[in-house]
Amino acid sequence: MAKCECCGQEIPQESSAKFDEFWYFYPNKVKKKIAMRTWRSRNLDKLADTIIDSVRSRISNDPRWQAGYIPDPTTFLNGDRWEDEIATIPKPEVKADPRTNKEWEDLGKEHNIYPGSGESWPAFKDRIRRARGY
Repeated sequence: MAKCECCGQEIPQESSAKFDEFWYFYPNKVKKKIAMRTWRSRNLDKLADTIIDSVRSRISNDPRWQAGYIPDPTTFLNGDRWEDEIATIPKPEVKADPRTNKEWEDLGKEHNIYPGSGESWPAFKDRIRRARGY
């Protein structure tokens, strides 16, 4: 904060539009004044788009952030954390469904699932799909 030259009182400074955009997207909204002071002192408006893109990407792709391990905004800004590598979530491999009833029976055996007496094929296939996790 700037101080008045005549009386020494602190004069609140307006935040930049870029800081406001950063704050809007940042999921851990704590210590805003300190974060704003860090933003200004480091003149981060020039890197704002990179920083904001990093935050948005981490929200969608970083398993640590998705689990709730999000640094305070000041820590993120002071540590240039937007330059850190994002640990991505591996996409599970989804195998295509079998085409024939015989293939469904074989897949069921792999999961110790057998057709019930009088069970319809769609119901049997649904039990196998659930066992496969989808």
